Amino acid sequence: MIEQSGMPSSKEIGHPQTRTVDSLVSSFKKMAFQARALAEATDILEEMVRDKECVRILSLAGALVPGGLRSLIAGTIRHRIFDIVVTTGANVTHDAIESLGYRHLVPKKLPSDAALFKSGRSRIYDVLIPRAAFMALEKQVGEVLDSLQKTTTASMFLTSLAKRLKDRYSILAAALESDVPIFCPTLVDSALGVMLSTQEEDKTIDSFKDRKMLIERLWESKTSGILILGGGAPKNFAFQSMEVTSKGFDYAVQVTTDRAEFGGLSGASLSEAISWGKVKKDAKTMEVFCDATIAFPLMIAALEERLSESFDIRGA
Repeated sequence: MIEQSGMPSSKEIGHPQTRTVDSLVSSFKKMAFQARALAEATDILEEMVRDKECVRILSLAGALVPGGLRSLIAGTIRHRIFDIVVTTGANVTHDAIESLGYRHLVPKKLPSDAALFKSGRSRIYDVLIPRAAFMALEKQVGEVLDSLQKTTTASMFLTSLAKRLKDRYSILAAALESDVPIFCPTLVDSALGVMLSTQEEDKTIDSFKDRKMLIERLWESKTSGILILGGGAPKNFAFQSMEVTSKGFDYAVQVTTDRAEFGGLSGASLSEAISWGKVKKDAKTMEVFCDATIAFPLMIAALEERLSESFDIRGA
C-alpha cells in the first residue's frame, strides 16, 4: 500500500502548545526525502538502545564540539545511550579547551580572517576560538604526560586528561564518569597531537592496542550498533574493527553531508559496507543526508521522550 506524502497537519503533531519533539519527528514518517529518513533513523536508534545485549558505538567526525553538540554528546554518554566513542582528535581537543574555561563564540559580524589572526583568534566557519586556549591546553598536556608510563595509548592518554577536567558538560569527563572508552585513531592529526609530538618527554603512543581493545569488545558483543556522525577516520576505525570479527553491525545509522558518487568514505553507503562484512546483510540501517548539528539534536530529543523512564539527557 502506498501512502500519500505530505506535511502532517497540526492535529497530527499535536496542538502548538503541547507539541513535542518526538511528535514532530514521528510525523516526519508521513513525509518524504530526508524528513522520512530522519524519522526512520530515530526508530532504529530506539530499537538499538532498547536492545539490552547491544554494544552501541558513537562515531564522531567534523567540528561537532565547536558546532555546539558538546553537552548533548556528553549527556548521551553519561546515560549510556552509547557504550563506546570513536572520534577525531579535533573534537577531544576542543572539548578539553572548553573545560579549561575557553568558549567557542559566534560573533554578530565576522571580522576579516587577517583581522582575526592579528587579534589572536582562529575561525571554524562561523565560530571563533582564541589561540590562547591552545597554549593553556598545552600546559595540561605536559602534566598528563608526566603521569603516564613510557608506552601508552590514545585512550589511556585521554582518560588521564579527563581526570583533570572538572566540567560536567565535557565529553571526556562524561566518558570517564561512565566508564565509556574513547578511541581516537587520528589523535596525531589534531592540536593535541601536535602538542604531544613537541613535548620533551620521550613517550610512545601505541596506536594498535586501542584497535585490539575495540575488536575484543565487538567480538564479545551479542549484538552491536553504530551511529555515525560525519564519517571519516572514526567511521573507518569502527568498521574495520568490526570487519575483523566477521560479525557485522546489527544496527547502523549514518548522518552525513557527503555523497557516495565521489568515492570518499564519509559518503560511502551502508549498503557498500555490507559487501565488506562490516554491516550484516539483514541489519537495520538508515542514511540521513543532513547537517549533524540539525539531525542529532532532533533524534536524541525524540529518543529521550521515548525512553523517559530510563534516560534524562537534559538533566545530564
